[in-house]
Amino acid sequence: MFHFRIIIFYMIASHFYFVLPYKDTDYCRRRPIADIVFALDSSASIHRDQFRQQLQFVEQVVDKFPISENEVRVGLLTFSYHVYPAFNLNTYVDKKSLKHGIKRVAYVGEGTHTAEAIAYARDKMFSTQNGGRKLAPDILILITDGISENKTATIYESKMLKQKGVKTIVIGVSSGVDRFELQAIASTPSSRFVFSVDNFGSLKTIIDDLTYKTCKESKKAVSKKDRGERKQLFSRLTFVYDQVTTANFDRELRKSIALMAKNIDVHKTKMVFSLLIQPDVTTPQRRHVFLNNLQPGTTKSSRLRKLLKSLYKSLLAFPRGQSQTVVVFLYGKHLQNTRIFEELKRVSSMSELYVVKLSRTFYYKENELCPFSRHCVYTVGKKMSINDILGSIKQQICLQERC
Repeated sequence: MFHFRIIIFYMIASHFYFVLPYKDTDYCRRRPIADIVFALDSSASIHRDQFRQQLQFVEQVVDKFPISENEVRVGLLTFSYHVYPAFNLNTYVDKKSLKHGIKRVAYVGEGTHTAEAIAYARDKMFSTQNGGRKLAPDILILITDGISENKTATIYESKMLKQKGVKTIVIGVSSGVDRFELQAIASTPSSRFVFSVDNFGSLKTIIDDLTYKTCKESKKAVSKKDRGERKQLFSRLTFVYDQVTTANFDRELRKSIALMAKNIDVHKTKMVFSLLIQPDVTTPQRRHVFLNNLQPGTTKSSRLRKLLKSLYKSLLAFPRGQSQTVVVFLYGKHLQNTRIFEELKRVSSMSELYVVKLSRTFYYKENELCPFSRHCVYTVGKKMSINDILGSIKQQICLQERC
């Protein structure tokens, strides 16, 4: 009986050991920016059904990413005796057309010229004319089931690829792969960038892990030159509330927002401000203009959901790489509205979202708005006033913007 309990404990512990590190499978909702190219083995050792499983795997991975012109772009090539580019990074800018394009990729069935595939990805796929972006991290995901035709050339081309700053993730399928060659192709450390599965049907078992690591790479700092370019971009802070439902708080909210804006060093952060109380009126303003316009008004706004929809559109339109923070004031009951909650999740996917509840109503799903255990939902009460909450949010903003 004692040994049986030990076995059960070991099974449970093993389960948590593998699951917990990748519990957050929605890692990509924080608006990653990346140019990702898939290189798929289409050699004769792979049957048509196995090649189709590769394509299905790519579709499932792509499903995890926010695909758009300003977020994640995806390109794909296949390689055998020659390299066959299927589509470039700028061919598809939405998920539906991208997945349709993946389904149309043709099987070839010849040799395994991995070196040529890596060289083509480096010189062509990540180029600006084919959709490569200067501020977007370049990531190559290569899948193969065998040893390349020319190992020396493959290792050399991989070295040149790394020198260009491309992160390479390699997936080896079956026991026929050369582990040393996979490690030489992949970025370091190999424990993070090399995956191994027994067969093509098992590719689906690494989707969450691969997505997590790919998105993590997309959030890494870019080169010093690019960081210098980013400094020229403004950061944006938007306040949102519905004047009709929060009429009793309107004057207090405006005073608290003005106080928070005055306490932010706009010279260091290059921050601009906007107050969204009417749909389609989200023009960011310099602080002195913003404060002058922050006088109590009587303009009636539309429902909160329309405001959030309008905000999401404006977030999409803002320049890539620009820091965007949103503070939404609402009553707790609004979170229980499915449509409003979904709009908040969309806004959260495009910005650093903070929600300030003006009532104590609790919604069990509200923590879904705060990825990575970040505290982003506050409640106004006896212990915390609106000024206290905005002060706490300001501290979090300053940690990121160095104000």
